[in-house]
Amino acid sequence: MFPRAPTPGIDFFGPAEIADDAPRAHRPLADKLRPRALDEVVGQDHLLGPEGTLSRMLARGSLTSIVLWGPPGVGKTTIARLLAAQADLAFDDTGYHRRSQARAQSDFAPLGCGPGLISDPVD
Repeated sequence: MFPRAPTPGIDFFGPAEIADDAPRAHRPLADKLRPRALDEVVGQDHLLGPEGTLSRMLARGSLTSIVLWGPPGVGKTTIARLLAAQADLAFDDTGYHRRSQARAQSDFAPLGCGPGLISDPVD
C-alpha cells in the first residue's frame, strides 16, 4: 500500500503558525511544557535561583548585557523571553545577525525603548 497523499495546502515541514492565544491543547508538546515564568525553569540555579546572578539583577532592576550560549533546545530563547517579560523589556528573536545595524536600530526606535533584550540565534 502506498501512503495517502498529504492534504493540499498543508505544509507539514514548514514552521508552525500557531496563534499566541491558541488553546494550550492545540499547541505542540514543546510549547505545552515550556516554562511560563522564571521560577518554572528547571536547572540554571546559579542564574535563576534565589541567589542567582540574574535573579539578583532583576531584584535590583539593573539587568545588564548577557550572552546565553549553548546547543539548540536547552532553553536560551525561553529564558531570554522570560527575562524580558519580567523586566518589562522589548524582546525580539528575529536574528539580527542577518540584518544591518541600522535596520536593527530602526526596528527598536518606534518602541521608544533604550535598552532591550534580543535573542540572536547564530547559525
